[in-house]
Amino acid sequence: MGMLPTTTPEQRAAFYEDVEDFTSVGFISHSLSLAGARLSFRSLSAGDLFLIRTHGDDEDWQAWMVASSIWMVDGFSLLGETNSPYHIHKMLKDIPRSTMAILFSIVKGLFSRQDQAIGAVEAYCYENASRFRWKATKGSSIGTTSGIQGTSRFGLNSVMQMWRFFNEVEDKRSFDEAQWDGFKLSASASSPKGVEKIDKHDRSRREREENRRQDVLDRFYYIRKGVLSSESKPTDTESIGIRAKSYDDLEGEMQRWVSGDEDFHDKIVSSYKNSITSRYDREQDDRAARREMLQKKYEEMELDTKPQPLVGYTLDQLEHVVKSRKPGVAHLYHDTQGTQEKLYQRHLKLAEKGLLEAEDGQLKAPNVNPELMELITKRQVPYKSED
Repeated sequence: MGMLPTTTPEQRAAFYEDVEDFTSVGFISHSLSLAGARLSFRSLSAGDLFLIRTHGDDEDWQAWMVASSIWMVDGFSLLGETNSPYHIHKMLKDIPRSTMAILFSIVKGLFSRQDQAIGAVEAYCYENASRFRWKATKGSSIGTTSGIQGTSRFGLNSVMQMWRFFNEVEDKRSFDEAQWDGFKLSASASSPKGVEKIDKHDRSRREREENRRQDVLDRFYYIRKGVLSSESKPTDTESIGIRAKSYDDLEGEMQRWVSGDEDFHDKIVSSYKNSITSRYDREQDDRAARREMLQKKYEEMELDTKPQPLVGYTLDQLEHVVKSRKPGVAHLYHDTQGTQEKLYQRHLKLAEKGLLEAEDGQLKAPNVNPELMELITKRQVPYKSED
């Protein structure tokens, strides 16, 4: 990122609103007023486009897209009405072409926002908030977390597919890392230097990955703020790049999307999945090579790599082990006293008289250590004898 400062999650949060709508509700929305009616438009799903390609007229594809995109009229939800595009399309036939152009511009704007959301998915996946949302909702079925009836019929949009795929791979990677750390822990008992070398390599690899992700987050923020150009070369060649589109380019791409000639979103999803799986496969191969290297070290040292069974010691055996250690180690004794006996010995039994004696409100000590006696006699301590 050069001299640009590192960004924070709070700075980047505003650019993830559409991504979070796609991953929770399943679509993004925009509303406007037309002839006294309040119309709400939504982004189209792959199923909507399939239906438009199936029954829509090639010359009337824009009207079909507008009709399919309207999901609420004056607060009345049409998500549960599967044939609502047909009835809306019949009503749109009589509106002026200038009005249709305005309505179609709303659909086109939602299409552009969907492209921008796809470009933000990779950065969003690296945020802690994304992982928290995934862990909180990954057991839920599609559409159940939105609270809006009828959204489950849309299926997985492109943003949701990329977000879910990343988190599923990330869960598997985290599990493998935990297994690998456990393997290194067990191997360190036999070959600590070899494991230390491998562990250093792992820390370096994790640090490189953290730096790469931070670079993606910073680059995403500065592109959205206009500081960097989207055409500038990223440091990671596997990062997603979304080119800014003109009005004509966007309309042409939408027409190709409807006709099925070229599916831009499917290509982006496939590219993203390939980049994630390739990085995951490289980590797996690297881990397998290090495991093989450690196994060879074991064989060279003629060490038994089989896991050693746990052995339970009796009390006598454990006492013998402790006594056989170097001097100064505490010995183990078998305590046969019950709870009542312990309480008596601790609280009720009179303690033996020690070396210190009380006289005139002061503690007196024998002349064993004159310096210690002088220090003690100078201290005034409260003392009260009871009969």
